[in-house]
Amino acid sequence: MNTLQITKELAQIPIQKNKIYQTTYDEDGYEIGFGRAGNYKGHSHIHFYDIIYTPNGFIIKDLHNSPLSGKLLVVPPRTWLSDITLNDFFFIKFCGESGLISVPDKVDYFQNESNLIILNSYESISLPWYSSPFGEKSYIKFELIENSFIITFDNKNKLQII
Repeated sequence: MNTLQITKELAQIPIQKNKIYQTTYDEDGYEIGFGRAGNYKGHSHIHFYDIIYTPNGFIIKDLHNSPLSGKLLVVPPRTWLSDITLNDFFFIKFCGESGLISVPDKVDYFQNESNLIILNSYESISLPWYSSPFGEKSYIKFELIENSFIITFDNKNKLQII
């Protein structure tokens, strides 16, 4: 299992950068990266899941101004993510549908908010994944275990984030 440490990865990027991508969808079938603590604008993705893990947790507000908190935030395609304040974080974006898509697919208009999924600890979720627009459907499993986040790609390759 490959292990990445959020603080170690962020220490390698220039202080003026907020986020860094380590993989790209075109080359790897998903995008992973790391981000510094801060405020991030609300947005949606048309075709991509946006998964955000922050070991110290996050708090966002829904459309009714009710607070939502957790350590792992799953934003399905076409789901609005409100403005959010995060501690240092890891993110992964991947396509959960087949067919032609345009990259980047980030938009700043309102879409469905009710599909947000929030996990706290000792929880897991599997989501559909297409590593290419016309590839075969597989799955990515996400697990929160103690103080780590484990990602399993198609029951094979594992990545641990601490």
